[in-house]
Amino acid sequence: MQNSNHETSYETSDINLKMVAFYTVTGVIILVIILIFLNEFFIASRESQVRERILSVESTELRELRAREQETLHTYQVLDKEQNRYQIPIDRAMELLADEAFQKRLESEQ
Repeated sequence: MQNSNHETSYETSDINLKMVAFYTVTGVIILVIILIFLNEFFIASRESQVRERILSVESTELRELRAREQETLHTYQVLDKEQNRYQIPIDRAMELLADEAFQKRLESEQ
């Protein structure tokens, strides 16, 4: 005998496939974005560690080279007295060139 008022023990309605698809796609997109962000963060972190490791060690050759460069850029020196070639500091050379260009501009305007 069957009972006419029997209750079912399972869901009788269908699931909403559109909502399941939406949440699945949204979840996958968020996961991909997180993975890309973490990958970029890892690469940047690794590059900064390598950069710090490489730049933190300064060799004596590099220090000597930089000292010679600074001396060349900031000292007066006779290069060839017969040809009147002299070395002057870079700041002074830029001032002289700027003054010369300014004087030429003034002369051309007159």
